[in-house]
Amino acid sequence: MNLKGVFICVLVVLVQSVLAQRYPHPVCAPQFQYVHLNSKLGWVGFGSTTFLDSSSLHNITLEVIYATVELENYSNLGELEITHFHQLRTLKTNVRQWNVLYVVKFSTQNPIPDVIKTVLNGVVLCDDKVRASSSQKPVHVRLLLTYNDFLKEQKFTAKVINRFPTGISSSDISSFNIEGVVPRQLTGRKVFISKMPLSWFDGQSFCKKNGFTLTSIKSENEDNELNQALKDVLAEDIHWVWVGGNSFSGEWRWIGDGSLVDYSNWDVKDGEPNNYNNNEHCMHLRVRWIEDKWNDNDCANIFHFV
Repeated sequence: MNLKGVFICVLVVLVQSVLAQRYPHPVCAPQFQYVHLNSKLGWVGFGSTTFLDSSSLHNITLEVIYATVELENYSNLGELEITHFHQLRTLKTNVRQWNVLYVVKFSTQNPIPDVIKTVLNGVVLCDDKVRASSSQKPVHVRLLLTYNDFLKEQKFTAKVINRFPTGISSSDISSFNIEGVVPRQLTGRKVFISKMPLSWFDGQSFCKKNGFTLTSIKSENEDNELNQALKDVLAEDIHWVWVGGNSFSGEWRWIGDGSLVDYSNWDVKDGEPNNYNNNEHCMHLRVRWIEDKWNDNDCANIFHFV
C-alpha cells in the first residue's frame, strides 16, 4: 500500500471515530447535539442559539428539561452551564444579535437522558413531545440557569418536576391513580388537587377518566376560596396550577360546560392573557405569585392541576 493509500485509510478511520462520538438531537438539531467528551465526563449535551434583541441583553434565563430513567442518587441531577455568550456584529444599528453556547452534564450515562425541552428567556427553542411521553424514561428533570453577563455570574438549580410510574407514559396517565387531596368543602362543590404535575391535556384526561373535568371559576368568591385551598394543600414552592380555561376555539371558555369565561382575574398589568409566541392556550392560576392573578401558558407545560 502506498503512502496515499495509508493516508486515506487513516483519514477514514478518524472521520468514523469523530462521527461515532457525537450525534444530533432527533428534534432539536442542529442547535442541540450529544457529544462524548472523554471517559471521565462521558456524554454531554451541547446547545447553541443565535437570536435578535432590540436592546441590550445581559441577563438571561436558560431552562433545560430532560427525561431519564429512575436514578439511584437523586442528590445529583446534572449540571447546566453557559460556556459562551457574546454580541455579534450586525449592519443594523437598531438590532442586536446574540450568540449563546451551553453544555448539559447529565446525572447518568446508562442510558443517556433525552433532552425534551429547552427555553431561553421564555422563548421555546426546542420541544420534543414524543420523548417527553416515553415510558422508557419516566423521570423529568428541570435544570434552570440564570446568567448575568456584567458580573459573569451563573446561578443554577435542578429539580425533579415529574415522575411517572415505571412503564406508564403520559398518554396512559388517565388509567392509574394520582395522589392528591380533596380539601375542605368549598361553597357548592368539592375539588381534587393533584400532587403530581402533568400537562393540561393529561390533567384533563385524568379528570375525565374519573368522571370530572378540570375546574372552572365563575365568581370572585370561587376564585378566592380555591386559591386559599391551594395554599393550604400545596408546598410553598408550587406557584402554578392548571384549571379548565382554554382558548382553543379562539375565545376563553371552560372545558367542563363550554361556557365563556365571564368572570376573570387575569394579570392585566402584565398584559395577560398574551398568547406568547402564539402558543399559550391554557389557563393556570398563580398561587403566592403576582397577587394570585391568572395567566395563559403552553398547554404542554407540566404543572399541578385542580
